[in-house]
Amino acid sequence: MKYNGTLVQFTLKPGAWAKIREIALVTNKGDLNFFPDLPFKKGDWVDEHAKFKKESNQITTQVGKGKALDIFNENIIGFRKIYRKTI
Repeated sequence: MKYNGTLVQFTLKPGAWAKIREIALVTNKGDLNFFPDLPFKKGDWVDEHAKFKKESNQITTQVGKGKALDIFNENIIGFRKIYRKTI
């Protein structure tokens, strides 16, 4: 499947991912194999947490709509468009 969107790379202040990871969790028990130090929680996470998960051959961080998104946005120091034909 070809990706038909725009890829953007964000640069964050040092320590931003550590702050996000402090409130991160996994919602799929299988992802505990990749993130054994993170708590597992089923259900609603988007207002208070970030979610880490494995998708195919990549790790995805979802920042939701609350605290993790605020941390992410407050720590952006730059961004750039990434040019790729397909992923």
